[in-house]
Amino acid sequence: MGVGRGDTAATETTGDHDRDVRFAQAEPLIHVGPHKTATTWLQDVVLGPKDGEELVYCFDFPATHEAFLRPAWGDFDPRRARARLSPWLERSEETGLPLIVTDETLSGYPFHHRFDREVAALRMAEAFPRARILVTIREQKAVIDSMYGQYLRYGYSSPIEEFVDPGDDKGALRPILERAYYDYDRLLDLYEGLFGAGRVLMLPMEWMTRNPTEAMARLSAFIGAEITAPAPTSPRHARMRLWAERAARPCGC
Repeated sequence: MGVGRGDTAATETTGDHDRDVRFAQAEPLIHVGPHKTATTWLQDVVLGPKDGEELVYCFDFPATHEAFLRPAWGDFDPRRARARLSPWLERSEETGLPLIVTDETLSGYPFHHRFDREVAALRMAEAFPRARILVTIREQKAVIDSMYGQYLRYGYSSPIEEFVDPGDDKGALRPILERAYYDYDRLLDLYEGLFGAGRVLMLPMEWMTRNPTEAMARLSAFIGAEITAPAPTSPRHARMRLWAERAARPCGC
């Protein structure tokens, strides 16, 4: 007996459903940043070169944005999110290698889109409840200095005093830093509350810089893959901090 058009469609639908059920049980490691915490070094030097050897690597902003950030409120569908990441999920299934997804915008931005952090976290947990989360952090004064330089490059002009302390109750709606964004205890509570305490790893940038061997050993154990890399270089970060300080200085000083 031949297979009719309706039977073929039913078979494809069943196959898609079965695949989605498997993907819903996947355990990708999602690196969420935040920005200015050695994310570029991790992406380009540590994780990217391991793609296809020790891990499957998804560094694709259009894919992660479409999966977790672009759907309008009420339109998010975890099945569509999994389908958007299916090329990498399939490779991970086929090879048995761990899947690493990296996108620092998933943790929001400290002076605009910062509310995306919680929205993205909830959506990631709905799409991949067994995911593991990698958070890279940096000493707050250093990262705020760096972010202020970025703020000025975007064309904003508030002095640094107003950037870090808007001084009124409208700060949450303005492109001004919200210092709670760098409350790492609160950040850890968010991800551990959604994914579980044993499924979240925080790596300080300073630890990766000063003791890369130990930091990479900890990351390797968390990922389940052998990760080695040189320490991130510091001159770029030092230059950015000095640039931000000069920009913040009153004219003529």
